[in-house]
Amino acid sequence: MGFLKKRREKAFLKALPDAVDVIVRGIKAGLPLFESIKVVAADAPEPLKSEFLAIIETQAIGMPLGDACARLFERMPVPEANFFGIVIAIQQKSGGNLSEALSNLSKVLRDRKKMAEKIQAMSMEAKASAGIIGSLPPIVFQLLHQPVLDDRATASKAEFGTSPAFDGEAAELMWRHYLASDGSAAAVPARRSRFDGLPDTLITCAEIDPFRDEAIDYAQRLLRAGVGTELHVFARACHGFDSLLPDWSASQRLFELQGDALRRVWDGA
Repeated sequence: MGFLKKRREKAFLKALPDAVDVIVRGIKAGLPLFESIKVVAADAPEPLKSEFLAIIETQAIGMPLGDACARLFERMPVPEANFFGIVIAIQQKSGGNLSEALSNLSKVLRDRKKMAEKIQAMSMEAKASAGIIGSLPPIVFQLLHQPVLDDRATASKAEFGTSPAFDGEAAELMWRHYLASDGSAAAVPARRSRFDGLPDTLITCAEIDPFRDEAIDYAQRLLRAGVGTELHVFARACHGFDSLLPDWSASQRLFELQGDALRRVWDGA
């Protein structure tokens, strides 16, 4: 049942941005909102077709259109359905430029879809990398830059929920995809109960970074376990600063730290 539910939600999310665009074009052409929703219900693929038919049927028995759209979230519990219901409900109560509001919603929906696909690709890459690493000789050094180590909430994830390059919402999506196969906490580095026996480690992160606190906590736990650990937090830098501004002095300092650490490992091998 869970698989069927996820498949239905995925199909709904795939069709929703196009449906919103159809409504926007209908409104701009002079159609009332209800008639534009009827167009979607007539032509959209399942399950979006059934959900919009339910809106029409609910409104036909006397429920205000805004409330009927808001109830979409009860049947399809995904944030995007809630966004749609909220936009319609607010416009019905307070007025305003509905076509503009829905155009903005369509852009948000498409951006969220692109982000989800990007996170899924990153997670698949991480799983593939884990398989490759598992076949390699024992690890002699950990070089962790802006590492994603903990699926739980932290203060920095809350504080920098909208930081550039990577934010708290993207982190949540990434963990949801990464742990989707079995949900095992064993795949989360910060949930380890023991850290002794791990190799020496260099951890670098940015001050304005959703993952800052988990990087610092991980470094402290390694130190308490007797693991040689070096931690650097780059002040006034955001996540991905070295990719966004590779010529910046902080980025150059990061590259020097990483190069020096790898040379020490190589010379000592």
